[in-house]
Amino acid sequence: MNFELKKVEPMGGVSLKDDNTSTQLLSITVGVVGCPYDDIKTTKMITYEFSNAITVAEARAGIETFASAWVTTTYPNID
Repeated sequence: MNFELKKVEPMGGVSLKDDNTSTQLLSITVGVVGCPYDDIKTTKMITYEFSNAITVAEARAGIETFASAWVTTTYPNID
């Protein structure tokens, strides 16, 4: 079975973790590749950490990459 990122949405505001790091809570929805039923999915709340040295635009751009990597790590594909 193969899994894929269906949707990722930031939830709430950005929080300062420490002088070097901030966090953003994300709602990550995962589904089965090729599944015709939209209700066969799971949604998890995951904390996205990013460096305070990057711009807001860079942090936002990294959300999709982070969420995709999280899905791949958390739901490994089984062929």
